[in-house]
Amino acid sequence: MKNKFVVVGDLHCSPTTLNITYKIFELLKNFSEYTPIFLGDFFHSKNRLDSRFLINLFGILSTYKEKCFVLSGNHDFIDTNTSLISILPSNFVKITSPTVMAEDTYKFVFLPYTTPTNEAIKFITDNASSDNILFSHIVIDQLTDLNLESFPKELFDNYLAVLNGHIHNSEIKDNIIQPGAVYPVSVSEIEKYNPFLTFIENGNIVDVKPITLFSIIATDTYNADLNQEDVIIKTNSQEVLTQYDKTFKVLFTGKKETSTTVSNVLDLKQSFNETLKDQILKAGLSEEQLTLLKTTLPESLNLWGEELITDPMLEMIEDSLKQAQSLSQMPRQILTTKAEGL
Repeated sequence: MKNKFVVVGDLHCSPTTLNITYKIFELLKNFSEYTPIFLGDFFHSKNRLDSRFLINLFGILSTYKEKCFVLSGNHDFIDTNTSLISILPSNFVKITSPTVMAEDTYKFVFLPYTTPTNEAIKFITDNASSDNILFSHIVIDQLTDLNLESFPKELFDNYLAVLNGHIHNSEIKDNIIQPGAVYPVSVSEIEKYNPFLTFIENGNIVDVKPITLFSIIATDTYNADLNQEDVIIKTNSQEVLTQYDKTFKVLFTGKKETSTTVSNVLDLKQSFNETLKDQILKAGLSEEQLTLLKTTLPESLNLWGEELITDPMLEMIEDSLKQAQSLSQMPRQILTTKAEGL
């Protein structure tokens, strides 16, 4: 192995985030003496791998010729034995099971996505050493506010360092480093969006550098110069919200009062709900196709029931619309969009 490495958090690469993937690999070219290590969730969803997306993705990856290491995250696994990262180019070293790589004076310990099984805990403790660095895609107690099954933090006390993916908010706590997802996967992550690259030389952490892919700007007035892919707008104005066409990056914050905030958010969700339902109805579907669509939409898009969209992700909505329109040409196609979290 080289003795210089740069560690990158979750990419969550998807058809709508190829520009972010491109920026990351262009950024890595500035650190060509460092071998990248990706901490998992290279892909966002195993259900969104259409041919056009893969062609565009491999066009980006083909420009990066250096060796990379890639852990398999929970979004990458198709089943317990198969990971999407297996389709990545040959210069990507795919790590889909617990692995140890030894140098003269230290070891790199790799733990792809897993839950706190006895086997995983034994692997962690068996390889714990003050000379070793663990690279993982797991949930560690005290390193997230989410109510998820986690590994006890004290399991990692004897490692020199732990570089962990999976949790999207960046944090450094004792010897554990979570670099964070390279972009906010949901609006709830925008407030704490602060990802960074971690640099390792000769088995030691030597530097941490912030990744600045987006500017986050709070404004209640429209500015055409800000209507860009690398800007996230936070606004209290619903009128401003509709003026920016990059709506998936606009956070409708509402008022400070809880009741007003809840009301505004519900109104916004209802607006998404009604718009999607209206466009589906205009797609020219037959009764059979419409029935099929209703039964195969995710439960969070219960447009014909009383529920609102529980987590209005524009990417999911756009995908639903595209597939709904394609049903008019392909009567037997089944829509299987799904909103996913970590």
